[in-house]
Amino acid sequence: MKKICALVLTTAMLLSFASCGKKDTTKDTKTTEANQTQTSESTTAVSQENNETQGSTENSGESIQLGEITPGCMYILKGGPVISSIALTGNRAGSSDFNNTKTAAAGIRDIFELNEYVEMYLTTKATDGIQVFVFKHNEVAEVYNNYNYSGELQNLVARTDLTKPENDGDSWGSFYVNPEDADPGYYDIVFVCDGAPVVVIKVRMYDEEELAGKTDNELHSLMDSIKYE
Repeated sequence: MKKICALVLTTAMLLSFASCGKKDTTKDTKTTEANQTQTSESTTAVSQENNETQGSTENSGESIQLGEITPGCMYILKGGPVISSIALTGNRAGSSDFNNTKTAAAGIRDIFELNEYVEMYLTTKATDGIQVFVFKHNEVAEVYNNYNYSGELQNLVARTDLTKPENDGDSWGSFYVNPEDADPGYYDIVFVCDGAPVVVIKVRMYDEEELAGKTDNELHSLMDSIKYE
């Protein structure tokens, strides 16, 4: 009888251990699967984030056309950022508010009349050696990196040497495009320092008296419109 009781007790203990072992194994399996799922999700999230970042970079690169010049914006050439900001004003159109002399890298006045004196204001560390060349517009800005500015230049309609003013905020110099030598249209103002091109700005020249009667709001609207032509 004692042997039978001992056998029954042993069998019950073995069944209990087997049951516990199965529960633990199932629990460990579920825990492992959960960890693997979490790791997989984390890896996927990182991968998606990397793809999104790379895509953003690619999209940004695609949105910038090499050589494209937006009117009224500084385009830096191979001479580097010698000039940090510019203001252009005229004497034939707009009020003093429209002809603001506060320098900027974008939103620069970019509409003028032929025969209008264009005054130039600069923010730069350079004190001398700056020249300005005005060309008929070229679709590819990089061509100005290859010019010899001490030699003969094609499509040149005006040039001038700039002089640092005695008083901060005063004009460095001016130029005008003679209507006898040029037609209305787009032109590039190229700033050169010690023979190296540093900045180009695209502007639009209109016939004489074509802008003179317009209000400041009309002139600003015109500036906005030519950016999308």
